Amino acid sequence: LHPRVRRQRQMCIRDRNSSIDEMIGKISDLQKEIGKMNRLVISKMSSCKKEINSFLKLAGFNYEFDIIKDGDEKNSITILKYVNSEDEKIQVSDIEKHLSWGEKNAFALVLFMYYALSKNPGLIILDDPISSFDGNKKYAIINRLFSNKGDYADSFYNKTVLMLTHDFEPVSYTHLTLPTNSRV
Repeated sequence: LHPRVRRQRQMCIRDRNSSIDEMIGKISDLQKEIGKMNRLVISKMSSCKKEINSFLKLAGFNYEFDIIKDGDEKNSITILKYVNSEDEKIQVSDIEKHLSWGEKNAFALVLFMYYALSKNPGLIILDDPISSFDGNKKYAIINRLFSNKGDYADSFYNKTVLMLTHDFEPVSYTHLTLPTNSRV
C-alpha cells in the first residue's frame, strides 16, 4: 500500500478505536447508574414490603411479593405469589408473563411513588396515572398515592403534585384528608 493510504487507514482505525473506548466508558457509567437504581428499588421494596402488599390487596390484586436477599442486594430475588380464593399462595414462575398490563402499571406506579419520595422533589408530575384502570382500582390507587393513614406512612400527602387526568371522579370522591392549604 501507498504510505499515504496506510496512514489514512491507521488514522481511521485509531479514530474508531477511540470512539469504541469512549462508548465502553459510557456503557460502564450507565451500568453503574443502573446498579445504583436497582439497589435503591430493592431497598425501597424491602423496607415497604408490608405497605406494598397491603396496597395490592386493597386494590384487588391477588398477589403478594417478597424479596429474598442472598448476601448483598445484587443477589436479591423478587418473589411474586398469587393468592387464590382459598388464601393459598402459589409462587409465580415468570412474573413478566403472568402479570396483566394493569397489574404491572399499578405496581410500577407504587414503586415510582417510593422512588419520587426518596428524591424529595419540589414538584411531582403524574401524567394520567389512573385512567386505564378499572373503577375500584382507580380509587385504591389514588388512596394509596395520597393517603397518610394506617399502613401508608409514605405517600404524596403534603407534597406538591401536578396530576393530569381525564378521570376526575376518583379524585373528587376519594375521602382524603388534605392539608389545609391544598387544592384539588
